[in-house]
Amino acid sequence: MERKRNQFDLPGIYYFQAGNTYTGSKGKLRFRIDVDDQIHVACWRTPLCFELSEMEGRAEFPLTEEGYNGLIAWLDAEYAAT
Repeated sequence: MERKRNQFDLPGIYYFQAGNTYTGSKGKLRFRIDVDDQIHVACWRTPLCFELSEMEGRAEFPLTEEGYNGLIAWLDAEYAAT
């Protein structure tokens, strides 16, 4: 399967299905994605690290292609609100 491009340059769903954590940013939006049986994403807009920041948004998605697409849509909306 070809990797889908998105404005956050996230790795594909297989990266998350392997149990990997991902952190990234775009503009002032910072985010962290963790997985267990679901995709968990948290975002903040301060220059501090994840551990020292107050999260401004959190969401969970199924660990599927549909959940991955939902994650991208959620990040798009969070970025638009920045």
